[in-house]
Amino acid sequence: FLGNKLAPKVIILFRLVRADHKIEGYQVTAYLNKATSRLQMIMAALDENDNWKLCADGVLLSKHKVTAKIAWGAECKDYNTFITAETGLVGPSPAVRLRLSWDKLPKVPKAVWRYVRIVSEFIPGYIPYYLADLVPMQKDRNSEKQIQCTVVATSERTLDVILKTPKMTLYKLGVNLPCSLPIESMTDLSPFDDNIVNKIHYLFSEV
Repeated sequence: FLGNKLAPKVIILFRLVRADHKIEGYQVTAYLNKATSRLQMIMAALDENDNWKLCADGVLLSKHKVTAKIAWGAECKDYNTFITAETGLVGPSPAVRLRLSWDKLPKVPKAVWRYVRIVSEFIPGYIPYYLADLVPMQKDRNSEKQIQCTVVATSERTLDVILKTPKMTLYKLGVNLPCSLPIESMTDLSPFDDNIVNKIHYLFSEV
């Protein structure tokens, strides 16, 4: 915990004083260690009887990879998620990969799903068409607690998108872009260790 060694970099208070003079709200505290490229943020309730907290811990592992853990609940121990973003290579092409995994998540109330379904009816008309028609490659038994999205720049003006969910792998190849990407500036990248992504590219290169 950086707070044991460093003074807070930022402190933000959200405070509400009720009519009975009871104080409610939250305090957000941020700690930064430049030497290790690590940032920690803690949001805690001001009520001393409320042990709910949200803790975020992010680390820049290299210039091509960053990872973060977000936990919340009683003393930040009830639920947690892990987010990793990195750049690398799929074959000879530069790529970006975003991975979201979790150990335990709260159950979403049925009322929330009802609103999600209502909102989803309006989404297809506004999102780009190339994201609305992802093609299922196969029904996979991927990691049960992980979602991964890989975007491959096959040229300066085209992208391939591969989305892995716990039950399925989907893809969309040859997505056209309205502008060019600075591919030549993407250097010192290492290959991703992802067999599914490489398999998709191999299959379509043989067609």
